[in-house]
Amino acid sequence: KKVEAASMLQSILVNHMRQHYGINLGEEVAANKSIEVQLKQAKKDELNKMRILVLGTGDSGKSTFIKQMVIKNAQAGHPFTDEQLQKYKTALQRNVLQTIQTLIKHTCLDEAEEELKDLAEGLSGVPCNKFELSEELSEEIAKVWNSEEIQATFRRRGEFQSHASAEYFMTNNKRFSEEGFVPTTTDIIHCREVTQGVKETKLISPDGKETIFIDVGGQKSERRRWLHVFDNCTAIIYVIALNGYCQVLEEDNSTNRLLDSLNCLTEVSKNESLTNIPFLIFFNKHDLFTQKLAEEPVTKCFPNYEGDANDPDAVIKFLEERVKEAFKGKQMYPPQITCAIDTTDILKVWDACEEILRNSEEEFSNRVI
Repeated sequence: KKVEAASMLQSILVNHMRQHYGINLGEEVAANKSIEVQLKQAKKDELNKMRILVLGTGDSGKSTFIKQMVIKNAQAGHPFTDEQLQKYKTALQRNVLQTIQTLIKHTCLDEAEEELKDLAEGLSGVPCNKFELSEELSEEIAKVWNSEEIQATFRRRGEFQSHASAEYFMTNNKRFSEEGFVPTTTDIIHCREVTQGVKETKLISPDGKETIFIDVGGQKSERRRWLHVFDNCTAIIYVIALNGYCQVLEEDNSTNRLLDSLNCLTEVSKNESLTNIPFLIFFNKHDLFTQKLAEEPVTKCFPNYEGDANDPDAVIKFLEERVKEAFKGKQMYPPQITCAIDTTDILKVWDACEEILRNSEEEFSNRVI
């Protein structure tokens, strides 16, 4: 009835202005209506588009999560291009070299056989830039990897910076060197590349909905770029590596990774431009966290922890409280426990998160329209 009354009033006004003043409001009214229709349509279109900002400190698993989304998209009919596969092949071969060089660096070879010393010295001098893994180099790497000295170093890898997929790289070293090698989805998930700058990944679901994931480097030197991507984002996924409680930053080799992640969450969430943006917290690397907990007590990072140090669930509840304390924004969903290299696990978590965000967007749009 209100709409009918408004329409009648508008009609009376148009006739009055035309008869008494010679002014034709019909065209202006029609134009305004057209603009209103376009605005409403534009707002509805936004329901089919999400801009997700993926943040977290270095090596938290942000990029691995996005790769899982790309793989999901590829399985839905958008496969990787030859250029992308070549890029991953190059990165995986570089990962092999970086892994063995890191292990050699932290191994004392004074008492080792001369052959091992010579191989290790030779591999240490190979530049990673523009590196190509030949079958000959692959065999040398395998010999060094299988030596008792290097295996002993690998067992104490928690004492230095080592990639979580180091064993995967070494196990697949020979396959990576083969002439016709094409990376599998599992290879791509394990592939390690440091994110530099800002990377946008646009994905289209089968029902036409568009999601743009924005990945920004997590190292301290990269965080200054975060401010430039805060505008127009639908939500923020903040990734925290649980196993970081017993690790230090690669950048300074002294700052605790988990504490740095919590401090960073505080700084980001109190930013005024993100006041009304929902945060989704991912507690990532749960598998590595469980393994580490059996070796390193959580009190190493949180001396005031008084719960069962051997119970992962109890420790996670404790960490959830620390996240609540660190968060300074208005809207944060309960942390999701994830393992970014587990495709089934991460896709299940994302499907639940996507439904939350779509519903949130629809409610907002209905209020605006």
